[in-house]
Amino acid sequence: QLVQYFLDDHTDDFKREIYFHKGDIVLDPFCGSGTALVQASELGMHAIGIDVSAFNSLISNIKVGKYNFNDLYNEIRNITDRLRRFIFDSKTIAFENRLLGELKRFKDAIDLQKVYIKLKPDDYLGYFNVGVAYCHLNQWKEASPYFLECLRLKPEYAKAHMQLGNCFQAEGNFEDAVANYKKAVKLEPDFWEAHLNLGIVHHGKGKLEEAAEHFSEVVRINPGHSDTYRNLGIIYVALEKYDNAITALNKALLIKPGQADVINEIGRCYQVKGNYDEAEQYFFKSIEADNSYVNAYHHLGMLYLITKRYDDAIDPLNKAISLKPDFAGPYQVLGTVYFYKKMGDDSMRLLKKSLELNPDLAEAHYQISLLYAVLGDKESAEKHYKILAKLNTNLAAQLRVGIDRIFTEIDKEKNF
Repeated sequence: QLVQYFLDDHTDDFKREIYFHKGDIVLDPFCGSGTALVQASELGMHAIGIDVSAFNSLISNIKVGKYNFNDLYNEIRNITDRLRRFIFDSKTIAFENRLLGELKRFKDAIDLQKVYIKLKPDDYLGYFNVGVAYCHLNQWKEASPYFLECLRLKPEYAKAHMQLGNCFQAEGNFEDAVANYKKAVKLEPDFWEAHLNLGIVHHGKGKLEEAAEHFSEVVRINPGHSDTYRNLGIIYVALEKYDNAITALNKALLIKPGQADVINEIGRCYQVKGNYDEAEQYFFKSIEADNSYVNAYHHLGMLYLITKRYDDAIDPLNKAISLKPDFAGPYQVLGTVYFYKKMGDDSMRLLKKSLELNPDLAEAHYQISLLYAVLGDKESAEKHYKILAKLNTNLAAQLRVGIDRIFTEIDKEKNF
């Protein structure tokens, strides 16, 4: 309404003259979702909008586009019919009804427990049960006071400390969450759920050694917990303890076979260790477990790049791109493959695409800078070197040596 007020041809005590007329050009340099563009179009004016957000630009273009209303009506009806069939076939309504029934059970349980608390206000379990019911409803703030009251009545109740830690964690208060989890394991050293949550929090905060310690306790107490072996393996990879990682990840597979991501991770460990044949076999096994698992194709392509099997790398990398077109990594690796195959145009196209998808991909800046150097474009090579220097100083130092050597060779040829 405010935009229309300034664009239309009326006047009043505030707006004493008409600013825009039919056929004028209106420029909105921060067009957002396109309100000014729509109003201008409705009033017969030409409109140009600019916005830094690609999503806002998409919305604006849709709003001011010209459409065939019959086609639009038919398409909307088709979508509605397909959605209705999907809801019916997927039993979504039945699931929602069952879910509502379960939620009602928890709410009824809360009401009953609150009555029980009034009758027996000194029973710590009554407060604990109300808190647990609220947790099942993801109502963490409502749950916390009941766990606190439970602990006031029974300070040494480990389960209440664990649940209170869950509340703090859900609210982003990691310091108090860790304090309560630690209290729980101090009271009950074999409380594996509390160790698990400590491992998860420490992992999320980047405290890998502490996370590994608690995950190790989980599998000591509960050796059948596959996900913890998996998490432990991933942490060992980050700590560059590859033999430990392989052991943990294989244990995860013994408990729960066929996990494509776990198999792929073992392949990565063997690749880093230089056991390329083993790595290749595990990447193949990962693809066999899930032929749509993108990372396995990506890492297989990387392995072939490292081992200079450039022709073998092309198919798995193209498969990764076809499965996930917005994943920058395979474009970068395939661009590097084409660089070494001396296919400059294809290499440039793919490296540019990888940077379009992920402008902070250090490896792509490294490779495209080398490519520009080979092509004699010193300005572009230096531009990507400067970007890389902000992203990864070690890789930038290697690039500096590489592009300087290339330009030295080019200068020698010119002088010769």
